[in-house]
Amino acid sequence: KPEAYLVREKQDFDEKKKRKENCPFCADNLSKGLARIEYPEEPRGAIVEEGTGGIKWLGEKDLELSRRVKSHEWKTCVIKNMHPVLNKMAPATILHPKGDRPYIFADGLGICDIIIESQTHSKPLGVLDKDVCENIILTYLRRFNDLQKGYPRLDYISIFHNHRMEAGATIAHSHTQIFSTPFVPAHIENEISQAENYFAAVDVGNCPFCKMIERERQNEERVIRKNRSFIAITPFDSGSPFEIWILPIRHNLSFGNVNDPINVGRIHEGIKEDEIGELADILTWVLGRLYVCVDDPGYNFVISTS
Repeated sequence: KPEAYLVREKQDFDEKKKRKENCPFCADNLSKGLARIEYPEEPRGAIVEEGTGGIKWLGEKDLELSRRVKSHEWKTCVIKNMHPVLNKMAPATILHPKGDRPYIFADGLGICDIIIESQTHSKPLGVLDKDVCENIILTYLRRFNDLQKGYPRLDYISIFHNHRMEAGATIAHSHTQIFSTPFVPAHIENEISQAENYFAAVDVGNCPFCKMIERERQNEERVIRKNRSFIAITPFDSGSPFEIWILPIRHNLSFGNVNDPINVGRIHEGIKEDEIGELADILTWVLGRLYVCVDDPGYNFVISTS
């Protein structure tokens, strides 16, 4: 029956989800000194550009920011990872000690951020309202663009969300992580290489993802949701049960704004802010169905982008 697919808030949260007093991501605890960038509905000066166009982290010494945190005015909040594996001040040298061949070492240059998705402690992303999800995606996009603009030494930005302990989450409060590194991961490089080969030699002049979307929209065998701007499909060769891809229907180079690889000096615009509502619609629908129909499984939600 249709009502069986309605997204409902589960009542059987485990004890860890019920306990808020020790959660580092709850608003009352955030006011105790973690550096942060806030993205309220209308940003009001919480982001300050440095000389490089980067981000100045505002802490408790900023009285206005402190007041807003304590009065719970923020909607999403970006903080530094409390246990970072990367450091934006690292020298970015690659070491290849003679005695340790073939192993390669490198300094941990990069940035580790956490996006706290809402002030609600016990609601996962799959049951948040669409307008809340819109604000989360807008935060993804703005932080992506901030990092892309402000840190030219970093070449790749990874945005990922781990849901439940079996998927790697260690804190119950729903959050997303952002890693920015000076190299592009090998699996992304491979995907780009395969796409370039398809464009140049297999189906000359055609984007493989655009052709995939065209094919799936024709037969709808694997389409599970679509709207004007995005389509959600189960891929032809899934790597895991219930794997789902959400693809932009408009041909697009990247999730955020990046340097145009063909027209040097130009910026290629990624997802537009007026498309965020469409993406939130599909994302909340997909994650909501996993929550209800598959009994809230653990999963990794990743923005795969060039």
